[in-house]
Amino acid sequence: MPISIIKYLCAMLIACIPTFVQAQVSFDPPGADNSKLLRNVFNKKWSYGAWPCDRNGGFYREFSKDSLTGEFTTVNGNRLTRTTTNIITQFKLLNDRSFSHTVTMYREGPDRSGNIIRATVLYQTHTYTLVSPSRMDYSGTHTRIDQGETHQQGKPVFKTDQENGYRLLCP
Repeated sequence: MPISIIKYLCAMLIACIPTFVQAQVSFDPPGADNSKLLRNVFNKKWSYGAWPCDRNGGFYREFSKDSLTGEFTTVNGNRLTRTTTNIITQFKLLNDRSFSHTVTMYREGPDRSGNIIRATVLYQTHTYTLVSPSRMDYSGTHTRIDQGETHQQGKPVFKTDQENGYRLLCP
């Protein structure tokens, strides 16, 4: 067998071995999760803009250090869960009213040449500002692989969307 085929087969076998990489949720500065701001935001239900939190049995988000992405999303009364642990999440305290939330998801596996790579498939970062005890404004970007363009061009093509809005504390 040519070396490239052996290299590819070895890479495929390594990719099939389960990895136990845990998601990383970090706070900057360390201990920021105990700040007054994050204590007022975390483990509470926040709306999607003006949508009611009880829509179709429940429609809201909860920031939590127990979530792989730093937040749980509930839609139609069901909490959505992630099964991948290839996630790095960071909360950064910016001041006494604002924080940033960054999530990077990636996949690990062989590329076309059989080399093991870590490829980012989603990157999002948002800045939240607590404008009152029951309202947060946010702005940020959501970058993900554009599957159609990636398939056409044969290389990763990313699409970035700007996101702005607000969240209200659920009653």
